Amino acid sequence: RMEHPVPKNKLKKLSEDSLTKQPEEVFDVLEKLGEGSYGSVFKAIHKESGQVVAIKQVPVESDLQEIIKEISIMQQCDRLFL
Repeated sequence: RMEHPVPKNKLKKLSEDSLTKQPEEVFDVLEKLGEGSYGSVFKAIHKESGQVVAIKQVPVESDLQEIIKEISIMQQCDRLFL
C-alpha cells in the first residue's frame, strides 16, 4: 500500500460559502465507495476546483460526540488519499 504524505499547507478547506450550501450544490457525486460506522463515503468532484474528493454522508441522528471524535482523528491524518 502506497502512502503519500501531504504537507499541511497544501490541504484545502471548503469556503465559508460552501459550508452553507447543500452538498449537491458543491459536489458532483460519482459513486459510493463504502460504508462505515457513522455513514457512507462517496467519490465526488468538487464543482469549483474540479478536484476529485471523498465525502462522507453522516445521518443527522448520529451521535454528535462520536462525529466530533471522528473529525478530530481525520484532522490529524496527513495522507493524500485519506
